[in-house]
Amino acid sequence: MFFRGDILRKINGFDEWFFMYLEDADIGRRILQLADVTYVPSVVIHHQWARGTHNSLRLRLITVVSALKYWYKWGGIFRVIHEDISHWSQRVYWSPSLLSSD
Repeated sequence: MFFRGDILRKINGFDEWFFMYLEDADIGRRILQLADVTYVPSVVIHHQWARGTHNSLRLRLITVVSALKYWYKWGGIFRVIHEDISHWSQRVYWSPSLLSSD
């Protein structure tokens, strides 16, 4: 994820309430309230996926706690489906490279 500095400052960066997991969903959602988002499929980032939650009860609990915090903060799953999906689809743009034949 890349952010314009002015937008990141307006939302005060990442919410420290989220220690791990769902912090990206939260910041993306807050940025969508102020700015448009562009998806560029030609950009590739490799992530070393360790699957820590598969092997650690502690990390599973952190995941569940983060999910509960996210749903508490944003009003639950039913509000997300009802109010926000149509709003998000109007604010996310696809890069022209998506239409290329490569």
